[in-house]
Amino acid sequence: MLDESTALRLSSRRTRAVLYCRCAGAAWISGFSSGMSISNLSGVLDDAAFLAALGWGAGEGDASRQKENLTSMLQLGALLISPVAGVLADRAGRKWALGVSAVLQVLGSLLAALAPTLASGGAAGSTFAALLAGRLLAGAGLGLSLHSAPLHVNELSHASSRAALGSSFQAFVCMGLLVSTLTNLRLLGDSSASGGGGDDDGASDAADAGGSGAGGFANWQVSLALPAAPALLAWLVLALPSAIAIPESPRWLASCAAKRAQASGGQAVAVGSSADAGREALLLVGQQEGGGAGLALRSVRLCDAEMEAELRGIVAAAEAEARSSSSSSSSSSSSSSSSSSSSSSGGGGGGGEGSVRAALRTLLLPQNREALLISVGVCWLQVFTGIDVLTAYAPQVFKSAGLSGHRAALLATVLVSSVFVVFSALSTKLVSCFGRRSLLLASSGGMGVGFGLLCAIVAGGGGWAAIPVTLLIPASFCCGWGVLTWVIPSELLPTQVRSLGLGLAMMLNWLADFLVVSTFLSLRDVMGIQGVLALYAAVCFGSMLFVWRYVPEMKGLSLEAAAAAQRSHSRSRSSAHGSFAFDQGGGSAAAQAHERRDAHA
Repeated sequence: MLDESTALRLSSRRTRAVLYCRCAGAAWISGFSSGMSISNLSGVLDDAAFLAALGWGAGEGDASRQKENLTSMLQLGALLISPVAGVLADRAGRKWALGVSAVLQVLGSLLAALAPTLASGGAAGSTFAALLAGRLLAGAGLGLSLHSAPLHVNELSHASSRAALGSSFQAFVCMGLLVSTLTNLRLLGDSSASGGGGDDDGASDAADAGGSGAGGFANWQVSLALPAAPALLAWLVLALPSAIAIPESPRWLASCAAKRAQASGGQAVAVGSSADAGREALLLVGQQEGGGAGLALRSVRLCDAEMEAELRGIVAAAEAEARSSSSSSSSSSSSSSSSSSSSSSGGGGGGGEGSVRAALRTLLLPQNREALLISVGVCWLQVFTGIDVLTAYAPQVFKSAGLSGHRAALLATVLVSSVFVVFSALSTKLVSCFGRRSLLLASSGGMGVGFGLLCAIVAGGGGWAAIPVTLLIPASFCCGWGVLTWVIPSELLPTQVRSLGLGLAMMLNWLADFLVVSTFLSLRDVMGIQGVLALYAAVCFGSMLFVWRYVPEMKGLSLEAAAAAQRSHSRSRSSAHGSFAFDQGGGSAAAQAHERRDAHA
């Protein structure tokens, strides 16, 4: 009998495309919009018409603090939404959270683009305030999207394709980066301000020559508005019925059912009587108390028999986690217990303050604590490797490295974005062939070498030689940190606390992102570009120690087996005084045994 991975290989391209689109289609579009939002401002910051609208000077050090504030509003919005992103995805569902993120990105992009129109009298101060508000709103949508999209994809995908589909989300983010930088090159390449600054007449002439875009809007306004288009498309796709478009996560549905069943003392799902019960039994499963988990899973699987076994594992894990959460709640104070019980009786994934406290207690249980710390560490280090310096300030980096002219800096930025796209696509193959740890180690080392070489070239005078060395940084990032940062937490954390734990890790990720983006220009002015590059090179090499010491290998395991294997790994590593129990070929013997038990349950 064929298993799911074999059935996928033997199926037609059209069948595979349909399944992959159902698993990741909405995430792909949302990622594309997110990529455009991340990079579109970098080319706008030195545009003459933009500077004239805000009354800023054109010199390198002019308005550095204001530019940092405006750029970092995106990260601040994502940071502010992060504490509630996990709760929102748990209570309302992964699809609903993605839909909200799309609406926020549409509204934020349009508000930023229309800032001069909405500002009272076109005053520079009012325009800047409207830009800040638009970037903040778009950042909230970005943060919710980058939380919910990988979660949704990982929980829908089969173990054999989960890493590839998860990395494809990053590839679409990078495609958004590329389209945004190409747009900036086309619209803004000939309308930059002079690097010398101080000539108001020259800046005014450049602003006039900067051209107007569609409908009489300035080109920089068109650039800021473009992310709204794919975000609107994502919302339309998510609004379609699940039967013909994107299904809800079966793991979330099973978790909701388990919580309701635990509150009422029943069973979450009646999974059928035998492994060969056939399609009718599977459809019956989907109509049981599980809230449609079987139907959702059936819509993204080809092999019925293996799907039933997978569904059994999902339901069993959801029931076990619900019992664990209930036990931890009952061991707390009586007032907290009564509050949790009353709030858990609601539908839709558990609502109320008590259920959030219960989920937090479950997340902080000893068996989950190290998984949470590893997830937080991975998300924190991804940013402090310095990659957001290139995504948010690439033109400014190249100018500081000796490239003259705004168009030359934008062209170099297009090359960086192209490398992001090419190596993000390549990473979908790499994660299927190599382990998580080995890719992260290689990624950290490559980025450290790239920053170090760039520092040396800048010290020698810089110029066009900085471009090929700089390209090593995004290439290395995409092959490790870019593709695995959100895969690893989803694999380590159990289903019941996966969204909450991922939300906490992402909140710290956005905090790090905000710190990096809001300080780069100021650090450059104080330390010089060489000092900043040397700092990030040191962080990259330091991150290799964290990966080597703490991150286990979970290649080829289901989500349930990976979470259980991580707990086994933690115990074995502690007893062995730090030696790893995982090999590089696909997990430990204990993890593989756990996987076999799940398959034959």
